[in-house]
This record gives sequence, C-alpha cells and structure tokens, in this order.
Amino acid sequence: MIEIVVNKYDFKEDTISTVYFSFDGKYFPSKDWTDYDATIRVWSSILSENGSSGSADFMDGPYHFSVERMSGEIYKFTFMIEYLSGLKKVDECLASRDEYKRIISDIKSFLDEVGTTSI
Repeated sequence: MIEIVVNKYDFKEDTISTVYFSFDGKYFPSKDWTDYDATIRVWSSILSENGSSGSADFMDGPYHFSVERMSGEIYKFTFMIEYLSGLKKVDECLASRDEYKRIISDIKSFLDEVGTTSI
C-alpha cells in the first residue's frame, strides 16, 4: 500500500508543509519531510485522474519520483535521488488505481485547505 502524507506544517512561514510518501514501512524522501507548498502545486499538474505517466521533484533536496501507468489498473511509483552522475533509483512501489486516486484526492484536499489551485 502506498499513500502520500501531506499536512500543513506549523511553522512561521505558511508556505511549508509536511509531505512524503509512505509505502511498505518505508518513507520517501523521509518521514516528516517538509517542503514548499509550491512543490505540491506543481505535482497537481502532473498527477491526474486519468494520468498515464509523469515525473516530479521535491523542491528541497535531490529527491524525485515518477509515476507510470502500467497495464490495466496498476501504477508504478519510482523514487530517485539525483547525483552529479544523474538520477539513481532508490526504490519503487506498485499502486492500485484506488491508491493512486486516493493520492490525488489527498493532494487536492491539501491544496484546497491552503487555498491554492488544485487538481
């Protein structure tokens, strides 16, 4: 099972939030990672209800992920770190269509909460 954890971070800047992926007892980029809300807004243009594939990054740090729609109702999330020599895959996770839709819904709810453009 994969999910996205995205919550408004109680910080003096209102543009930072907690955002990370949780899957198979692992976290990417790490548990309680914080990043800019703008990062999540960019993801909303990449991930969509009928999405096929795309890639995105975290604003803070060398962390990237891609999503590829496999055959049928399965999506593959690939998690990568960027080094000087290029991107290196560090993990991947398969997601059902329902899990994928839940991730989109969680992102949309978050963007609605912070009052920005949503999916």
